Amino acid sequence: MARRKRYPKSRRTPTRVTVRSGTTLWGYSQHYYGRGKLYPLIQRANQRKIKNPDKIYIGQRIRVPRLRHMRHKKR
Repeated sequence: MARRKRYPKSRRTPTRVTVRSGTTLWGYSQHYYGRGKLYPLIQRANQRKIKNPDKIYIGQRIRVPRLRHMRHKKR
């Protein structure tokens, strides 16, 4: 039986991250939620800073909201 990878609490539920070179909202969503397609949640939480999800800038501080019902199952 494959073991489910467990992440430290700080990795699962951050509050803010600083954008680094080469990162995307999809990448942050994949990293913190386990599903890249949830990137609109991050965009919505940062509506004033992120107008276009394809344009985030190095050094920008963005909020990564917690998911209400966190599941690590991949579908």
